[in-house]
Amino acid sequence: MKSIYYFAILSMLFLSCDKNGDTLKNGNKVELTKDGVVFIDEQSAFLPPGAKDGPRLEYNTYPEGYLGEKIDHLFFTANLHQKGNKNSDGFSVLIYLPITDAVVLHKKYELKPMNGVEIFEEGSGAESPTFKHFPLIRYKEDYKTDYYGTGHITFTNFDASGNPSRSKGEGLIEFTIPNKTGGLSIIKGNFKIK
Repeated sequence: MKSIYYFAILSMLFLSCDKNGDTLKNGNKVELTKDGVVFIDEQSAFLPPGAKDGPRLEYNTYPEGYLGEKIDHLFFTANLHQKGNKNSDGFSVLIYLPITDAVVLHKKYELKPMNGVEIFEEGSGAESPTFKHFPLIRYKEDYKTDYYGTGHITFTNFDASGNPSRSKGEGLIEFTIPNKTGGLSIIKGNFKIK
């Protein structure tokens, strides 16, 4: 009985890789270009129960305020690495979008830094922006500095009819953040979460 169990596990591991030994992907993908370099985040086709891998799109409703009115919130997260080099340094992106009605397709949802604060450094004494009713995009390369970009997200397809933590969507992202040389880095691309 043990040999059948081990054979099944080995077969699953063998069949979950492509010809180059990379894990097979399920189609959930974010591809962004930053200053001419392509970065990706893709979800593996086979994941253990409860494992989180790849980009995520969540659409939830939470009670807010004194009267308990309900406000819809959309969270989009991705941890990207340089395409073709999964061990390269990369960055993470979090988009927070409060929604007053249903998601409108082909609408540019504007994202901007709260109170004009584009850079937040831990330990600086400043207060980190909180997610409340303000649409924003946060970019991180390390665990000490958050960059809040200016740009937009556009949905060409969206479906939150199933499990809200596994919403489906496709679209475009474009934003700018300050860079270390004092200029702006342009980051843009597309996503597909099915």
